[in-house]
Amino acid sequence: VPDLAAEQRWRKYLAAANPREVRSVLAVPFLAEGGAKAALNLYCPEPYGFSGESILLAEGFAQHASRSLRLALRIAQLTDSRNDLSAALASRTVIDLAAGAIMGQSRCSQETAMAILKSASSSRNIKLREVAATVVASISADSTVTTHFEA
Repeated sequence: VPDLAAEQRWRKYLAAANPREVRSVLAVPFLAEGGAKAALNLYCPEPYGFSGESILLAEGFAQHASRSLRLALRIAQLTDSRNDLSAALASRTVIDLAAGAIMGQSRCSQETAMAILKSASSSRNIKLREVAATVVASISADSTVTTHFEA
């Protein structure tokens, strides 16, 4: 926006902007992935405050920053996926141990033991892994369960 005083498109923004401090705005979008949206916004106290050269520099910076942003988002997604997988593996270990305990005590199949756990979970409205942890804690001197997946 070369001159906010002459701008007609964003009336609410213009009403919130201080015309004595901001007279021109340069907004350059970042090229993000997966629906993420971001922009580099630059403000100038003078109208027509951005030359062609400064616009090219801002676009170049935004292009480089976009790469960094995409990498940071990808790393965050992979970290979340790893954490979810670790939690799932830990939950699965507790559930398998509880099923084994039920199999040993009830002399039943794994399928029947899982049905017992699921029934207890459903009737008590408690997550399956919590019911399983209670079963494991009830037969173990140490209620903490670790997996070989943990670092």
